Amino acid sequence: MYFYNLYSVHLASEQNNAGASSEFGSLLKDVCTYSEDVLQFVKKIRRRLPAEGSNSVLQFSEDVHNHLLKCRENVEQVMSAAYLLRKSTVQQIAMSGESTFVSVEKIKELAHESTDKAYGKDDSGPECLRQSMNLVMTSMNALSSGMQEGEYEIEKSSITKGNPPVHLRAQAVKEEARDLENLKFKLEAREGDILELKKALKIKSDELSEMHVRKEMAEKKLEIATKDGDERVDRIQRQLDEAKMLLKKKEKEFEETLDHLQADIDALETERGELKDKIKLFSKKAILEGLSKTTSLASLVASPTSPTVPGTVQSSVVISRDSSLLSQQVQDLQLALKHLKNENLRLQTDTMMKQLESLPPLKVPTKPTGFC
Repeated sequence: MYFYNLYSVHLASEQNNAGASSEFGSLLKDVCTYSEDVLQFVKKIRRRLPAEGSNSVLQFSEDVHNHLLKCRENVEQVMSAAYLLRKSTVQQIAMSGESTFVSVEKIKELAHESTDKAYGKDDSGPECLRQSMNLVMTSMNALSSGMQEGEYEIEKSSITKGNPPVHLRAQAVKEEARDLENLKFKLEAREGDILELKKALKIKSDELSEMHVRKEMAEKKLEIATKDGDERVDRIQRQLDEAKMLLKKKEKEFEETLDHLQADIDALETERGELKDKIKLFSKKAILEGLSKTTSLASLVASPTSPTVPGTVQSSVVISRDSSLLSQQVQDLQLALKHLKNENLRLQTDTMMKQLESLPPLKVPTKPTGFC
């Protein structure tokens, strides 16, 4: 009925602006319609309830029980939301002063706040009111139809009588005592397990303390090793820099030495060329002089009356010890000169032997008398 009053009092003045077909007005109309339908179905269900002293009783299945519990939960949520909305609306009217109406937008805002408080995390706005009433109406319709057809009615005689309540209670107490004894044993076992766990925890705590000490020692060693490593790296880096500087210096000295050696080699090459030219010239002169001497010796042998003047060939050879090629050439020239000298001596010797053989034999004088 509150939704009827809410619509007739607070939304009647909004017909000129939004009309009765506004979204929120349609929601309230649907909720009112569902409420009327639920009331009609409840009346039908009430008329089908067994009277006192009747031989039939109602017996619902588990699904029906669950549906009824769900319907009760939804009805409670709708009633809670309606109560909160009514309370907020009254407070809004009291705060507004002389005005006795609340705008549609404000009612929507208050409805959102009310459903949020009533439904909690399942809130989807005022639309959840329509969904809840639709669910209740559907469930009541199904229940009313089932009762109209006698689906849930059974005879009292068909119900099996159980044990007396006293016996059931005594059996339950015995089971509880057995459960209590079992719980006692379990509790003692758990206490033993707790003691064992405490001992194990103490052992683990000691091991953890020892590991912590080892960790600190290892960290200290690592710090020292890192420091030594850094110092070693610095020292090696300095040595490397010094070696690089020394290498650069040696390379510079090597380049300078190489330049000097190259200059010396160029000078020696020039000198060797000059010496080659001189040796060639000297060789030609020596050969010509040797040939001339040989010719003059032959002429002396041919004319024995002519005086023989022994001649000597003087030669001066400049040998450069810095070049092995020049030394070899000089040696070859010396051998050639020696050969020429030997040949000249052989010819002179042959000539002298021939002259001696051509001389008349010597007459040896006899021993004079009187010299005995």
